[in-house]
Amino acid sequence: MKRIAVVYYSFSGNTRRVAEFIKEYLNKEGYWVELIEIKPLKEPRNFFARCKSAFRREIVELVAGEKYDLSDYECVIFGSPVWCFNIPSALRSYLNIAKGLKHKKTGFFLTCGIAALAEIAFDDVRKILVDKGADIILAEIILGRRTADKEYLEEVFFKYFEFFPLVLSGKRAPLA
Repeated sequence: MKRIAVVYYSFSGNTRRVAEFIKEYLNKEGYWVELIEIKPLKEPRNFFARCKSAFRREIVELVAGEKYDLSDYECVIFGSPVWCFNIPSALRSYLNIAKGLKHKKTGFFLTCGIAALAEIAFDDVRKILVDKGADIILAEIILGRRTADKEYLEEVFFKYFEFFPLVLSGKRAPLA
């Protein structure tokens, strides 16, 4: 059975809903999916302080015991909100120390209010994963107000999951 990790950071619950949808969908398709939630050790209560940290691209300390070695998975999908055109410091910090991504099938999704404002974060995550040697097979922006809409999520992810068996087996090329 193919092992897939969905590593995500969620503040409001939007990104968590998408991660849970992916797990549920892929479990039905016969994949074993583990959700790994990223948690900062100290996180400001003030949302604007969190946004400032994201804008500055700060690295923060994460809760001890997080799973950073991802080499046991056939595929790893990352999820995150977008704040001030950037990914939150929690995901940036996790990606900075994550291991086992070289030649790994990876993907990512970003949740945001306005898709056009997520382009910088989208390009940033893509660059980080490429620099770590990952093969990107999924890259998507999800509107935050639609994260509870299963029909919308099925429509968005179907184009990826339809070819998942071929991509994971190496019979179909990654996106980038």
